[in-house]
Amino acid sequence: MNLEELNKDETIKATVRHLADKFGNTSFNIKDHWEGDRCAIGLIDADEKHLIYFSTCGPNGFYVSLENLKAHGDLPYEPVGDFDNVDLERLEKLFVQHLRL
Repeated sequence: MNLEELNKDETIKATVRHLADKFGNTSFNIKDHWEGDRCAIGLIDADEKHLIYFSTCGPNGFYVSLENLKAHGDLPYEPVGDFDNVDLERLEKLFVQHLRL
């Protein structure tokens, strides 16, 4: 994963680097449905069944949304949880739990 090629805010890049360093850069992939949003990114497990989206815009930490692959419908993923004002430690816990690392 080459973060330097992403058109993302440095906080996003630093957070993804941190997660890759701590949990291994082969344990997840970037799944960026928000290419135009420099302050948001999606990360997905290797089987592409569980997606975690997070955004850094705002003064109170991260906004985090968890989504799971669904079998049918217009959109490939369905929301299963949203969290506001999340610090890095809580983001790590949500990341590990949701992507089943």
